[in-house]
Amino acid sequence: MKQVLLKMPEPLYLKLKHITNYTPYNMTSFIIEKITPEIEKEIARMTGRG
Repeated sequence: MKQVLLKMPEPLYLKLKHITNYTPYNMTSFIIEKITPEIEKEIARMTGRG
């Protein structure tokens, strides 16, 4: 895996932290699971496959 520095507003960070405190997710796994479909959709759109 590659590292990415992600800056976000503190209120959003606190919400993410809350999610990870009360679910089996850690911050990285939550972000990856949620952003992966959006990345795939954007690649499909850019390549004319979507």
